[in-house]
Amino acid sequence: MPVDETNYIHDVDKPLTSTAIESYAISRWLLSRIENARQRSGLEQSKFRILDFGCGRGQTVASLRLRGYQAWGVDVHSKWIEFARPGFRSAGLDADDLLRLAPEGGQAPFEAGHFDFIYSVSVMEHVENLSAVMDEIARLTAPGASGFHQFIGSHSLFEGHLRMPLVHWLPKNEMRCRAIKLCLQLGIDPQWEVVDTKGVDDKAEFYYRFSVDQTFYRPCACYLRAFEAAGLQAKLDILEHPKISHRVGPLLSVPYVRRVLDAGVAAFLAVNITTVKPRPVAR
Repeated sequence: MPVDETNYIHDVDKPLTSTAIESYAISRWLLSRIENARQRSGLEQSKFRILDFGCGRGQTVASLRLRGYQAWGVDVHSKWIEFARPGFRSAGLDADDLLRLAPEGGQAPFEAGHFDFIYSVSVMEHVENLSAVMDEIARLTAPGASGFHQFIGSHSLFEGHLRMPLVHWLPKNEMRCRAIKLCLQLGIDPQWEVVDTKGVDDKAEFYYRFSVDQTFYRPCACYLRAFEAAGLQAKLDILEHPKISHRVGPLLSVPYVRRVLDAGVAAFLAVNITTVKPRPVAR
């Protein structure tokens, strides 16, 4: 199937291989979140149902399956499932069973409350209809189950996909397009294969269209409110990351310092949000 370039394009816009699966390393931070949630649930790995929300080519799903977890993925772009098939087949996995297509803003083909843990990595900054996505994550989460969502801060110094400084701070207009072109002229080029042979003007237009059509940076508070509105308890936990906590740990006991550090890290570096779906109150 030919690649639809109107869909999300990035630097690994090609079929998954067995080598890519074998060499892929899941973030230890994500693994610890999954395993902690599994232990709290009391379920065995083979019964602990995980969903990668916005799974792309499914490397993480494949890796979790090979570790013994019951993992699935869902994405809005059919090309990712097409790209996943060769690599999954070589690993003895069925991409069409484990990676499901969901219409943008619609429901995934799973029953309500099906999953014990739902996570996403670098997905939320691509979501235009935030309330619809949060509602769907809440629908799929089992009562008492949890989730983990990691994505790029709205005011990170470098746009997380293009690696260009400050371009996503600018309005989605000619100003941003010119800033992207200037970066390219200065040698700051993400070198995506799909446009690697094109000239500066064509590259600038392509990267600009990507940033306009496929990225939607928001203040962290918007995501927390959207999760809460969907019925999930949500909180920031980026400061729990070992690389950060050992540097700022003593400051976290100072009144209001944690709140300030949370806000600063979430805005200028990355956002980590954990979610829990409350159990129904017995009457």
